[in-house]
Amino acid sequence: VQGRDISVRQPDPLRQFVFGTRVVGGAFLPVTMAGANNEFWYFIVLWCEGFGNGIEEITDIRFGDEVAVTGTTPIAKYTGFITVEHHLGADDQTASSLLTTDVPAAWTSNDRLRGIAYTVCKLKYDPDKFSSFSIENIRAQIKGAKLYDPRSGAVGATASANPALQTRAFLASTRFGAGVPATEIDDAEFSASANVCDELVNVKAGGTRVRYATHATFLSDRAPGVVLEEWRRSVAGTLTYSEWKYALRAGTWRPPHLSLGDSDIVGGLAVTANLGRAALANGVRGEFTETTHWQPTNYPAIQPSAYLTSDGNIALWKSVDYAFVTHAEQAQQLALIELRRLRQQKRMVLDVKMKGYELVPGDTFLFTHTRFAGRESWTDKTFFVERVVLASRGEGKHPAPFVRLEVREETPEIYAFNTADVQTFGALPSPT
Repeated sequence: VQGRDISVRQPDPLRQFVFGTRVVGGAFLPVTMAGANNEFWYFIVLWCEGFGNGIEEITDIRFGDEVAVTGTTPIAKYTGFITVEHHLGADDQTASSLLTTDVPAAWTSNDRLRGIAYTVCKLKYDPDKFSSFSIENIRAQIKGAKLYDPRSGAVGATASANPALQTRAFLASTRFGAGVPATEIDDAEFSASANVCDELVNVKAGGTRVRYATHATFLSDRAPGVVLEEWRRSVAGTLTYSEWKYALRAGTWRPPHLSLGDSDIVGGLAVTANLGRAALANGVRGEFTETTHWQPTNYPAIQPSAYLTSDGNIALWKSVDYAFVTHAEQAQQLALIELRRLRQQKRMVLDVKMKGYELVPGDTFLFTHTRFAGRESWTDKTFFVERVVLASRGEGKHPAPFVRLEVREETPEIYAFNTADVQTFGALPSPT
């Protein structure tokens, strides 16, 4: 799920959205030429949606990877040759004073471009300064949406990189998201997930980072489900709709709050003890977004030696990409959670009494199983709920309701992460 990597010329461009901080291209809008010899070129680059109250900041303008303008100040070699004016996309923003002053015949006070964050550029022609210049290479570093935080009940003053808040904003928005009513958003769960995302973990080189952060960009033609799945994967979590409310649960150990046993089973109990080699993996690799050139690149693959050894030293890879993640260690953390979940191979489908309807996807519960003598038994084994289905048995006017649960093993160790787990960049793993 990506936005524009380069700037484009389009008569009716797609709207771009930026959450957190990203370097993006925009949509080019020519204005006019001016000056005694037409030496001044005026144009606009439309960057992204302004989200009503405007984005936080347009930090710099880049020609390719070169930072040509910091804020509104050009670097030394472009002094006197580049003038820029930023507009942050608020719904009440006024027209460009640079254009209405310099070229009033081409741009008036009514040309406000409300709701769009953009930059006005004025370039003075110089064949030496701009010998390799091209519109397609203009990019900007954007600090994007300022988001509502249910923990404070207010919109933040800065661009938030918290994926729980980003997901909530996308769900709630009628102008760029899914348009879910506020009454159908579980703010208690979103607040809890936002707190999980903000927890600090150590960085191998020293210092700390937040557990989960996302810096997202995408275009308005992206299906909501695709965008929401990217955020869900970026927090190793679950996005559910239960009891008429949407909830995001970020990946973390959640203590069980319900106990079930053989006496609660009303029908079948299907157990898968081993996934089989076709579904199993002992390593995870894929892409994240690096912040030197702001392009997708491979994060260091995760393949614990113990898993490889237990599979007879046969490499079994799973590919997982994290387009909204810009920190290599976070990508590795997410990949390790994915792998550890997969290595907990025990899966069950069980039909239980209505007591099981207290559970929703993302919950955990304890299960004690002693029904079949001579077979594996469990005492208070923890399972994670992946799916809940309300069903019924029997025919006629009084069918008997029951709950079908699809679950997998769960342990606290799945979410443990420390700097010893961090791999360094090196040769790409074998495609075996």
